[in-house]
Amino acid sequence: MRKEAGLKRILLFLVLGGMLLTTPTKAQELYNIQDQGQRLDLHVDCAYFRSDDSGLVRLEVYYKIFNDYLTFVRDSSQYKAVYEINIIVYDDNDYQVDAYDKTKDITVATYDETRKGTDFRTSQVDFKLKSGKYKIYCRIEDKNS
Repeated sequence: MRKEAGLKRILLFLVLGGMLLTTPTKAQELYNIQDQGQRLDLHVDCAYFRSDDSGLVRLEVYYKIFNDYLTFVRDSSQYKAVYEINIIVYDDNDYQVDAYDKTKDITVATYDETRKGTDFRTSQVDFKLKSGKYKIYCRIEDKNS
């Protein structure tokens, strides 16, 4: 059964605090919809590390999206889903300091693969930032819904 009609979006506000140039951190899940009693359609993690560029840290944002969250459309003998991912980084004063925007697609061979709750795609987006506190806004949009 299909999910509700309309635009599917998940908005996430993540706060990163105390980024230090000398201390790499472990990745940790920052937002979990299951904490609110709902199924988790999107996982977002991040980690930061010392950068090769002096005075900067490398922020890595990881996301995972499940097939059964997306709307697949039959395309010839295959099924195709298209989604857009937006990640915007704001500094402590709410000024945008960096952003990432990309449209991606997923193609599978069978209808069963489109509904399989255990199939997912992961991706990573990297930013080089000055040490400091940042807010990260993540949005994913199903382009076929």
